[in-house]
Amino acid sequence: MTIKDLLIIGDGFSAAVALVHLLRQGIDSQSISILGKRTLGRGNAYDCVSPAFRLNVREDLPIIFSEDPLHFARWAKEHINDPQAKTSAGYFYRRSDFGTYMSQLVHHQLSGRNINQIQSEAQRITGSDGQWRVELKTGERIDAKAIILATGNATPTWPCTLRVEETSNHLTLTENPWLGDYLH
Repeated sequence: MTIKDLLIIGDGFSAAVALVHLLRQGIDSQSISILGKRTLGRGNAYDCVSPAFRLNVREDLPIIFSEDPLHFARWAKEHINDPQAKTSAGYFYRRSDFGTYMSQLVHHQLSGRNINQIQSEAQRITGSDGQWRVELKTGERIDAKAIILATGNATPTWPCTLRVEETSNHLTLTENPWLGDYLH
């Protein structure tokens, strides 16, 4: 069992933004651990493979830094080649591109420092004696002095057991619509 100072549970947007702001406040990266399986900053919403999946907000609305509200908009103009993003209402970029932005933002903020990312999922959280115990899906346990829950949307799963022979002829039946792999 390991004792952590701060454990961020999640690997998507909220977890990445929390980490970025903690690092900007001077919190040592060695005192922070991330619990999540995906590339930090992508989560379910921005780890999709289909270019058809777009942000549901214009490029000027995802604000990470209050002192620089157009950070993503500038980054997008410099790094994304996506003529289809332009609409009469503004630019609506691909979700996967925003995931790349978030991952690069985390990488830049770390500036060569390491962050411990635990590739598992929390099954149960209990608290006592001023600290938290997190039981992982792997059976391991982690104790932490503080936890940030930044789980976002859980990966969808079937609500019941499906037999393959019943579903094999239904090509549009998909367990996780966030990926968008069924659109190819």
